[in-house]
Amino acid sequence: GGGFTNALLVDSDLRDANFSNVVFIETNMQGADLSGAILEGALFQQAILSGASLKGVRLDLVENKNLTYVDLSKTDLRSFELRGMDLRMADLSEADLRGADLSGADLRHADLTGADLTAADLRGANLEGADLEGAIT
Repeated sequence: GGGFTNALLVDSDLRDANFSNVVFIETNMQGADLSGAILEGALFQQAILSGASLKGVRLDLVENKNLTYVDLSKTDLRSFELRGMDLRMADLSEADLRGADLSGADLRHADLTGADLTAADLRGANLEGADLEGAIT
């Protein structure tokens, strides 16, 4: 349990941290190293994870598979399992999504400008209103 509201965790070393069921509200984790962190049941509301290292992190286990309004810009999400994720209004600009499984994901009004979607699985994904300007597909 517990949580962070308006916390500044910029460039923090959070490797292998257990954030199960933790709530992150408007928390800035830009550039943080979350490699191997456990996020099962974690809740993200308008959190900033821009450029964060997420190696080995299971984003598909966050609360309700919900990452709406989350900033994942410039983040390495290669081969990530994001099937069925709720990424409405998420900032995925310049994110590396090569080979990611986004099948059935809700990407309505997401910002995918300049994102690399090479070999990403977008079957059944909802891209209504998404900004794909400059995206590589």
